[in-house]
Amino acid sequence: MVRVSMLALTLVALPASAFDWEKWVDKQVAKDMEEARQDSVKALSSKNPEERIEAVKSFFPEVQLYVVEPLGYNKMARALVSGVPEKNPPFSKSVLDGILGPVVGQRTLEILRRYDVKAKTISEDDALHAMAVSFRDLKLVIEAGGAASLAAVLKNRAEFEGKNVVVIASGGNVDQDVFALALRHLNT
Repeated sequence: MVRVSMLALTLVALPASAFDWEKWVDKQVAKDMEEARQDSVKALSSKNPEERIEAVKSFFPEVQLYVVEPLGYNKMARALVSGVPEKNPPFSKSVLDGILGPVVGQRTLEILRRYDVKAKTISEDDALHAMAVSFRDLKLVIEAGGAASLAAVLKNRAEFEGKNVVVIASGGNVDQDVFALALRHLNT
């Protein structure tokens, strides 16, 4: 079973032992964690991606971080391999337009490579299915781009089996037609 916690565009796969909270019950550890959590909350809300990654890594040094991109528009996956910024081809209309940026920034690429971030790709159907699942199971309305991380977990279920997975999902900016299209995936 994949345990998924919903928390704005990154998929985080944690080793199964990472959430063994029983080992962390000691009061001093709890106090230390609360102090660290307060610092991490500040870092996680930072606009600086490096600070956000550092905050996650400080709690879970063995965590594997992922970016999720639309199939055919995986500029980050290509850039992570090549080591140089890559561009996406022009696109027309897509429900995943929120994560279809045209080019990878050099600084972002350097940060993601330094922390060995991996990439996953999803289709529009994967995203629509994830939107439907998040609504049905979690009572959350999430736009397609914001549901990309959940879509990657659902698509790669076997890879994440037995692991604790944190899915950062964001954005409820979805129009009625797209949401209705997503809900049709509940019957497929």
